[in-house]
Amino acid sequence: MSIIDETIDFVKENIQNKEFIDFHKNLQFGWGDVDLKLYLYYLAKKVDGPILEIGCFTGNSTCWICKGIKDGKKGKEFDTLDCFPNNVEEWYRYYGYIHTKIEEKIIGVILKKGLLKALENQLDKNNFKNYVNIINGFFLDINFSKKYKFIYSDITDISQLYFERMRDIIVDDGIIVRTYLGEEDKLNMLNHINFSEYKIIHVHRGVNSPIKKSEDCFVFIGQVKNK
Repeated sequence: MSIIDETIDFVKENIQNKEFIDFHKNLQFGWGDVDLKLYLYYLAKKVDGPILEIGCFTGNSTCWICKGIKDGKKGKEFDTLDCFPNNVEEWYRYYGYIHTKIEEKIIGVILKKGLLKALENQLDKNNFKNYVNIINGFFLDINFSKKYKFIYSDITDISQLYFERMRDIIVDDGIIVRTYLGEEDKLNMLNHINFSEYKIIHVHRGVNSPIKKSEDCFVFIGQVKNK
């Protein structure tokens, strides 16, 4: 069984697990329901490092990856990266959009208090600060000194340069998990990165946010093909 199928089975078996649900509810505002986070958790637990997260916001997914590393009982390098915008205007300039007006208001409050501080506070609260290294900057501007075994990306850039950079820093047989932005996004990625296997999986977003309805969305999970 492939690591992707193994992860899918784990999520199906644990989607109602009270420990995971309670852990998720206690985290700060962030996108993605328990099903998405369980994919990140299991891969972080099972896949060797190093691990890279591109776009951490307040650290909701970051904490799930840290929990996977901790529960896996193996020391792994984990880097999380964000440009940490200071206000909503910078957010729109960096990321392009916000889903709803409610989210815009919440994000505005968080950014005013300091996004990096919110991330650090959440890591401290969950005793995860020693499990992750924070990188402040733009993905395309960072001079990475290592290659990664598992990359999770939650940013909206679908440019050629973005996928080429991701290809250059993922190891052979590495795993890429990315928020699925549609057919163009998928084709751009497949044009620049070779995968031995990939799947687009239905997940939900927003249960631990003030958005009452958990909306449908999709995530791309692929294993990079040997060169």
